[in-house]
Amino acid sequence: MISKFKNGTLNFVSYNFIYFSILWMILVYLPIYLKQLHIPDEGIGLLISIFSVTTLLIAVPFGYLSDKFSPKRLVQFGIFLFLIAMVGLCFIRSFFGISLLLLIGGSGSAISLISIYSLYYKNLGIQNRGKQFGMFLLSAHFGYSFGPLAGGYILSHFNKMSYLFIFAIFLLMALFAISAKLKDVDPIRFAIREYKDDLLRKEVLYLILIVLVMGIHFGAERTSFSLFLRENVGLANYQIGQIFFYVGIWIGIIALISGHIFDRKRNIITLLSIGLLLSGTFQVLTSMVSSFKSVLPVRLLHTAGDSFVILSYGLMVSLIFTRPRVGGNYGFIRMVMTCGIFFGAIISGFLARQFGYGNPFIFSGILLMALSLFLWQKRGLINQLLMGSDPAWGQTP
Repeated sequence: MISKFKNGTLNFVSYNFIYFSILWMILVYLPIYLKQLHIPDEGIGLLISIFSVTTLLIAVPFGYLSDKFSPKRLVQFGIFLFLIAMVGLCFIRSFFGISLLLLIGGSGSAISLISIYSLYYKNLGIQNRGKQFGMFLLSAHFGYSFGPLAGGYILSHFNKMSYLFIFAIFLLMALFAISAKLKDVDPIRFAIREYKDDLLRKEVLYLILIVLVMGIHFGAERTSFSLFLRENVGLANYQIGQIFFYVGIWIGIIALISGHIFDRKRNIITLLSIGLLLSGTFQVLTSMVSSFKSVLPVRLLHTAGDSFVILSYGLMVSLIFTRPRVGGNYGFIRMVMTCGIFFGAIISGFLARQFGYGNPFIFSGILLMALSLFLWQKRGLINQLLMGSDPAWGQTP
């Protein structure tokens, strides 16, 4: 593990940390910024979904390209597009202009995300797979923690969103420098029809269902959480940043623990079902909080469940799909996730306007709990299918 970390994992971990710092710094405060521009809730939901919906168009093609060409170069191309969007947002404030910039930025974000995960899966070792992937997720969650905290303090001090975009520009430049040190892989020749054979297996259908429901839940949070904290709970920007900071640190630690559990027990569906039930229960309870002291423990328990689920379906990708074609297949799975985020954002924008910012959490929480019960009933069948995909997974470590 140590030698693997020294031989290239540090670059992946550093990249993931900075990327998610930028992403969540922007996503958390963008709805508040759009509200300040007097854009209605439906418009905010649409703009947030635009940033994500670009993945619907480019996830599969760029996932395929990451198998056929250099995923490292695609990572750098994505960073460049993301950079253009951040520069533009410093100056443009019209609905149409912001829509176009979020389309460019969302494309760049999606290209870099799909390509970095494709590259990481291709470099992921077989031994201690859970711990390795847990470390990779830890860096993402720490970025989820650091980005909103830094953004909250920047906005509290300068009170202008343009300073947040400028900070993101400098971080993107650092990200580009790190990307130059990533370990690239050589493409492998195969027929494109082999993707079809990969995706038509039963275990993939279960994976698609899990990712779709989680996407709806993420879409609800991206659209409503920061506004809920501000409008319903009455938190200041720096307090919103603190919530994300504590949650990010916590979920990163849980990712490492759940990775260790996976390596020891290999019972992925049990871990997944417990995570969904925990996540859904406390997603619903989020709608009932009224202060900083009440929202923090509820979100810590909710995101503990999220951490179990995120690690589980991420490992399912590595178990189900063969390494040479993991880029295209992961691109498809990411497209499904984005469908969920898009519909979750649109539905949440409607629910927030009609019934208040707490209702999207009730809606998405019930979906998570229902999926937990369904998967628990099917756990024997799904575990058997996963063992058929990767026989080494079922062996005692």
